[in-house]
Amino acid sequence: MKNVRKILCAMLAALVAVSATACSGDGGNGGTASTDSAASGETSSAAAESEPVSIELWFQGAKEDGFLYETAVKALEEYQKVNPNFEVSIMPGGEADVYLQKVLMAAASDDLPEVFSATAFNMTGIPETGVLTDLTEAIDSDSEWSARFTDEAWEKHFQFTDGKKYGVPTQSEIQGWFLNKRLFDEQNLEIPVTYEEWLTCIDKFNEAGIQPIAYGAVDAYSRWGFDIWFWRYGFGDNMDKILSKEMKFADFALPVYQKIDEMAKHNAFPENVSTATCSEAIELFSAGQAAMVTTGSWELENLLKSPEVDNFVFSWGPEFSDSEYDQKVGTKATAWAYWAGKKASESDAKLAAVTEYLKMMSDPVVVTYLTEEKNIITACQYDGDTSELPGLMQSLLEKKDDEYASGGEISGFIDPSFESAYWNSVSAVITQTATPEEAVQQLDDAMAMLS
Repeated sequence: MKNVRKILCAMLAALVAVSATACSGDGGNGGTASTDSAASGETSSAAAESEPVSIELWFQGAKEDGFLYETAVKALEEYQKVNPNFEVSIMPGGEADVYLQKVLMAAASDDLPEVFSATAFNMTGIPETGVLTDLTEAIDSDSEWSARFTDEAWEKHFQFTDGKKYGVPTQSEIQGWFLNKRLFDEQNLEIPVTYEEWLTCIDKFNEAGIQPIAYGAVDAYSRWGFDIWFWRYGFGDNMDKILSKEMKFADFALPVYQKIDEMAKHNAFPENVSTATCSEAIELFSAGQAAMVTTGSWELENLLKSPEVDNFVFSWGPEFSDSEYDQKVGTKATAWAYWAGKKASESDAKLAAVTEYLKMMSDPVVVTYLTEEKNIITACQYDGDTSELPGLMQSLLEKKDDEYASGGEISGFIDPSFESAYWNSVSAVITQTATPEEAVQQLDDAMAMLS
C-alpha cells in the first residue's frame, strides 16, 4: 500500500481545492481474479441469489437525501424484487472535504467498502493502486447495459481510470448560466448570445437598479459558468500542448480574464461579492432579485422551488467573436459515479450481486423514477415523455442532448492540485484584486509546479 499512501498524501494536500469539485466524480490481485470470473460468465445473477449477501455503500452527504442517496435506494428497492437476499447498508459519509478524506483514508488502508460514491476527478491515481474491482469486462460484455450511458459519461470516467471501468456513472451535470427571462422582458432585452450582448444587458440592468449577476466569490464552486469560456478560447483544442507544457495559459487564456475584468468594471457582480457565498447567490437569483447566476443542474431541486421558476431559462454562456475557436461547446460533465471497492470481489456471490446492483442503477425503471419524481438528470438516456416534466427540467434535458460539443471543468482535465490556483485566479479578477495578466500568471505558475 505504499503507493496508495503516497497518492493519499499528495491528494490530501489539495483537499480543500478538490472538495470544491466534489460540491457541484486494475483492481488489486484479489479483485482482478474475481472480476475475470464474472466477465467470463462463471458468475451470474442466479449465483447472486444462492446465498445472502450484505454490503456497505457510502455516499457523499450528511443526511439521507440528494441524487446519490436516491439512486442507491431506488436501485436497491428494484433489485431486491429479484434478489431479496441482497442487503445494503446505505451510509452518509459527510459533506465534501470530510467525505473525501474518509474515502482517501480508506483507500490508503485498503478498506474501501463494496460500493462508494466519488467523482472521477477525486479518484485520480486511485485505480492504479489495486484497491478497486475492475468491472470492464462485465459491463462491456453486456451491450444492453453499456448502451444505457451517454458517451460523455464514459469519457469522463476513462479520463481518470486508465481506460477501465471500476464503477458506473450516475449523474450528468449541465453547467452554465440560468437567466430570469421576466427581468429581461421588463427591460425589453432579448436573451443574450454574444459577449457584447451580455455586456449590454449588464449595463441595462444596472441602469434599472437590478443586480445583473448573482455571485459569491467565497466558494470555488461559484465559477462553473466560466469554465466553458476557456474552451471557447481554445483550451480543448490545445489540451495536449497545455498538459505537456508546450503551451502556456498566457498563450490563449488572457482574453478570458480580460472579459471577466470588463464585466467586473461594468458592475456585473454584487458589491459584497468578495464575502458572499454560492448559496447566497442562488438565493438572490431564486428570489428574482438578480438577472443571472452561474451554477449547474445539481441546483435544479432548489431552483424548482422558486416562485420565479417559470421564468428561468438556461444558457451555455456568451459566444466570443474575437475567438477563432468553436463556440458551440457546453459543459456536459458526468463526474459522479458509484465505484466498486476490492471487497466487492471477495466471493463470486458478492461480486455477482454487486454487479447486478450497479447495473440496476441505470435500469430504465430507476432512470425514469429519478428523472420524473426527483428531477435528477442522470448519466443515462431518458426515453420518457419530457412534455410532462417541469419546463426548466425539459430545457436541461434538451441541452444534455443538443448539438453542442462537450467541454468540462478546466482543473478536472489537469490535476486536483490545480483547482485552487484556477479558482483563485477567477475570483481575484471578479473581486478586482488581480489583473488579467496576474491571473494568467497564477495558472502558469501552478502548471509549472506539476510534475
